[in-house]
Amino acid sequence: MNIKIYSFLFLTFWMNFCLGNSQQTPINKQSEDEEKKVEIRLKIDGENEGVVFLIGVLTDQNYKMDSTQMLSNGAAIFERDSLYKEGYVYVLLPSGISFPLLLDKDQVFNVTSDINDIIQNMKIEGSLDNQLLYENAHFEAKHQEKIKILTLKKDKLDPNDELRLELQTIIDSLAVDRMNTLNSTFNKYPNSFYVSFKSSGQNPIITYPRKANGDLDTSLQTFRYRTQFWNNVNFSDDRLLRTPVISNKLKVYMTQLTAQNPDSINASADMLIKRVNEYPEYYRYFVNWITLKYEPTKSTLMDPEAVYVHMIQNYYTEEKATWSTKFEIDYFQKKASEMKPSLVGKKGPNVEAKDIHGNIQSIAQLKAPYVVVFMYSPDCDHCIEETPKMVELYKKIKAEGVEFFSIALDTNPEEWKAFVLKNGMDVFPNVYDPTNKAIYKKYYVDITPEIYILNPDRTIIGKNLNPDQIEQVISEDRKKR
Repeated sequence: MNIKIYSFLFLTFWMNFCLGNSQQTPINKQSEDEEKKVEIRLKIDGENEGVVFLIGVLTDQNYKMDSTQMLSNGAAIFERDSLYKEGYVYVLLPSGISFPLLLDKDQVFNVTSDINDIIQNMKIEGSLDNQLLYENAHFEAKHQEKIKILTLKKDKLDPNDELRLELQTIIDSLAVDRMNTLNSTFNKYPNSFYVSFKSSGQNPIITYPRKANGDLDTSLQTFRYRTQFWNNVNFSDDRLLRTPVISNKLKVYMTQLTAQNPDSINASADMLIKRVNEYPEYYRYFVNWITLKYEPTKSTLMDPEAVYVHMIQNYYTEEKATWSTKFEIDYFQKKASEMKPSLVGKKGPNVEAKDIHGNIQSIAQLKAPYVVVFMYSPDCDHCIEETPKMVELYKKIKAEGVEFFSIALDTNPEEWKAFVLKNGMDVFPNVYDPTNKAIYKKYYVDITPEIYILNPDRTIIGKNLNPDQIEQVISEDRKKR
């Protein structure tokens, strides 16, 4: 059984942002009376006759922009009187092979290649951005081949072999040569779309700071890398949102360079969103992506609600979330306010309600150092499976200073009482409040069964757990005392 967050509203406006309508319009919108022409001519020797698709990219979404017919001689043409959306696109050939192109304002150019090696045989006429794109692709292929050969030789040598060090020096020098080649192009064509795209994808140079004892300071190394990770991105260029580079960097930044706990995730989100406060499209994308990424029903974090609440209350407001309606904003603000009281680290609220005998039971009256709050529904398949495990676990660890407090949800008195007796749950307090007032804005539940753990201070130390995780969470908390 689900007590839903109703994220479909969030997903609806997210998809509207990503895909828009089927008629794509330029990011840098031209005046309506200014006619622009597209004429992209393809000649791919050896390709089959059939339909050629132009596939657009918007952050981490792909969509069909256009299609045309390829003749038996491998010739095709995309043409129309209005510009395609500027960005990074794929040409998908009838054979299933694809290759990328960059689309700026100049969308009249020729593309020729051979199906046997599309990239290496690629020739572009009439588009500086695509000439630079494929010159770099050819250079990178040769560069990577040199690196691969040297690395294979190096890895076969004994770690103490002097030749190994010499080979590593050569590899490092090739990396410097690559960066010098890129910088030369960046300096020569600073206003090109290619340079904006390519430079944004470059990662920071890794530094090797040392501690006082000479050991590598990995914490400082990671901090420097993370804080410099976005330095090369031109946030004033909305075209980059129509390339893979921004979504790829965002995934790396939030999931690999950020420790996967709510405090670290929130700090990284704040650092990033602060950088794009003046860039509405990036602000919108980052806020939506991070919020959806850590939406409670989809995240494996112990406390994803802490990220969700942080994002909604700080960034999804009427003042800032200008892309959304007041109804949507009010809905998510309300949902965040319901989640907030039961975040990990907060004091576990008291719940007071009647048990199956009509007696009042409450969390506050329990004296054991640790309290496990178990919320379930008698008609929930997962609850039916997990409840016997909870009863057995209670019998096992009760003597170790652990008490259970069980709360039934979305049921009726007869069904609830029958479930308690059938599963032997009457060995610990069981309560039910048909009005739900006893738990409203106390312990948030999106999917049942739900488990919270309170420590001797009655602070929430665990949530969103399986029964087999309870002992570990309690053990770890005991070690801290």
